Amino acid sequence: MSFAHFSDRPTQLSAEFARERYEALQARIPDAEASSDPASWLSLYADWNELESYVHSEGSRLRYHYSKHMDDPEAEEAERVYREEIVPVSENANAAFLKVLLASKHQAAVGERYGPQLLAVLKISEQPLAPVNSDLRVRAGDLAKRYDKLVAAAEVTVGGESLTLPRARGLMSSEDAALRREAYFAHRSWFREQRETIGAIYQEQVELRTQMGENLGQANFVQLGYAGMGRTDYGPSEAAAFRTPSRPTPAPSTPSSARPRPQRSAPRRFVPGTEATTPS
Repeated sequence: MSFAHFSDRPTQLSAEFARERYEALQARIPDAEASSDPASWLSLYADWNELESYVHSEGSRLRYHYSKHMDDPEAEEAERVYREEIVPVSENANAAFLKVLLASKHQAAVGERYGPQLLAVLKISEQPLAPVNSDLRVRAGDLAKRYDKLVAAAEVTVGGESLTLPRARGLMSSEDAALRREAYFAHRSWFREQRETIGAIYQEQVELRTQMGENLGQANFVQLGYAGMGRTDYGPSEAAAFRTPSRPTPAPSTPSSARPRPQRSAPRRFVPGTEATTPS
């Protein structure tokens, strides 16, 4: 099979291959920065982006395959190798590359070629890639996969049939009210029964992420979480403003006595299983 980009790719991506290619690109940085012409930097960025696209595309392919075959040891191992061995190589190389690019005298030329938003996105990507948190990111990924595998293997009984959780959740929209109710309680009961196991995973994940934030001089993971989503213009302050009513106590435009009062219907009684809900 021939590829339009990165045609000399190996049969299977490895950490050694990724490290070799990233180091080859990093070796071109001094000459690109020394040149008075931005052409070398533009070429270097294009090649870097090509490598990044290949590495991340392989990761997406491996994750998708594993999500469909979570009982396959080979698929699980391939996904683990990518997440624990290849991703750290890519992240650490990117952290070093971004630091140089964002301080380069040719960064404006890169922004002009690809658009100014690119530089804003790259700048906010620095902290999520910080090498100090490399091991913590791997551990956080391990926890996420532990949860995914736990949920993927779960089965509940609905209508006398053993179903996976996604299939049971689908029946919560059935036209049959009795079936909806049974599916609802079966699905929710599984999570309730697993609350200690899931709670332990969540607790450890919170601790790891809090440590990541603290390692970067932050109080918690919140700001780092926004940065990890590539949020260049929406953060905690914007989210707080969105939640705050613009008029906490709106005044009526007409006297209350002049406004027609709608007829109040009897309060609707909620019955679990009659509609999609997420009780607290």
